[in-house]
Amino acid sequence: ALLGITDCASDTLSVEELCQEIHAIIGSVIYAPNFTVDLVDEGNMLLGNVYFSDQRSNGDYAGSKLFNALNRYVFGTQKASCFSKDSFPPSPNGAPRDRNFPASWIGAPLRLGGPPFGVISIHSYDATRVYSDKELEMLSSLAPQIASTLDRARIHDKLRKYQNELELRVEARTRDLREANEQLTSIISLTVDVLSSASEIRDPYTAGHQKRVTKIALKIAQRLHLEDERMEGIRIAGTLHDFGKISVPIEILTKPGHLNALETEFVHTHSQTGYDILKIIPFRWPVAEIVRQHHERLDGSGYPCGISGSSILLESRIITVADVVEAISSHRPYRASLGITAAIEEITNHRGTFYDPDVVDACIALLLDPDEDIS
Repeated sequence: ALLGITDCASDTLSVEELCQEIHAIIGSVIYAPNFTVDLVDEGNMLLGNVYFSDQRSNGDYAGSKLFNALNRYVFGTQKASCFSKDSFPPSPNGAPRDRNFPASWIGAPLRLGGPPFGVISIHSYDATRVYSDKELEMLSSLAPQIASTLDRARIHDKLRKYQNELELRVEARTRDLREANEQLTSIISLTVDVLSSASEIRDPYTAGHQKRVTKIALKIAQRLHLEDERMEGIRIAGTLHDFGKISVPIEILTKPGHLNALETEFVHTHSQTGYDILKIIPFRWPVAEIVRQHHERLDGSGYPCGISGSSILLESRIITVADVVEAISSHRPYRASLGITAAIEEITNHRGTFYDPDVVDACIALLLDPDEDIS
């Protein structure tokens, strides 16, 4: 029986399921048609029923005041006890001694070296099957192993409950975060639209240029096999890469002739200005930094920071090439379009010095692909 009780312990069994197994095992060595297990509730430290199998009560332990009182008696005395119909104490709480009153009852405390944390008991309604001291001793000898097995089961029950509660909390938190992220994404998208509209109202040419640069940059990024999340950062940064020109006088932006040195220096501030404005927006991507770096060059000859090589973000290197190609191949306020051939010549001549070689190769393949439209 001891080996059986040990073997029935399982991480997958609940306390109630384990009690059913223990009941069957005890029943193989002791006459036990009716079996009760009470354990201390760690929340209120009161003895509560966790398993009740009874031939006459249909499992209604709440109405079985006698068994509740007897288990509390064993729990209080911390000693195994045996009662027959003639030796039961006075009916507890006024429980009547009717035909449902047991003929015999034995119970033993469950403990693990310290005070009891529960009680097991069996009872019989058959007057010919009255429990003896030998059966009480047998139940008492099984009690420590039952206590150890039930204690492990209670721990696993608590762990399962904690895991379920944790999963529910994580699920709720994930849902909240998803909703918050969707709301933030919506706000950011609206912000980008507002900023883009502001550029378009002030300078329609710059707004159109940003849209075309974004289209080219995304096609280059796609050929470089960038993941969708990263491409979304490029889309936003491309849409706003010249937003800093909002601080440049419109007379300079629309000047039909070449700019003088002072005017050129003024235009060169737009990358840093765009960064200063966009850095306060909580984008998921380094949009402000991409915007600041889109006029940097691999050899360090760019502006505004003069950084070089891998210090320049890949997103910026992509927008740089897209920006140059769009600027050369489109009409400008001060000149007509120079065409795609001139754009390819520019990025080819400065491949590896100004422009990232992989980005240039992807861009040239794009421009030469008859199935692509970058207009």
